[in-house]
Amino acid sequence: MATLQKKVSRGKTYWQIVESRRVNGKPRPVVLLHLGTAEKLFQRLQQGPGKPIKAKVVQFGALAALWEMAKELQVVEIIDQHVKKRDQGLSCGQYILLAALNRCVGATSKASLYD
Repeated sequence: MATLQKKVSRGKTYWQIVESRRVNGKPRPVVLLHLGTAEKLFQRLQQGPGKPIKAKVVQFGALAALWEMAKELQVVEIIDQHVKKRDQGLSCGQYILLAALNRCVGATSKASLYD
């Protein structure tokens, strides 16, 4: 669990978020984020919401990366070239790609895939 700690350096007080971790078998404080002085932190809080410092959206990122790779490799076009279908609904290549992405990221049944 992370804690808020102050550190005095050259007569100024700085704040940082610290977590205790084991390094070579001994507990050591590991700095996760330097927040700066209290005045700087107060100014940042007064500015309101801005761009996030860090964002971690794993599932969306995985799906977007897989989708881009499939587009670069032209997976849909290659499958459609070899498997013909009438012009209705999704092509075979689109359906197979969606089914494969479904299995990679968040597996649901194929019956509810079209929805």
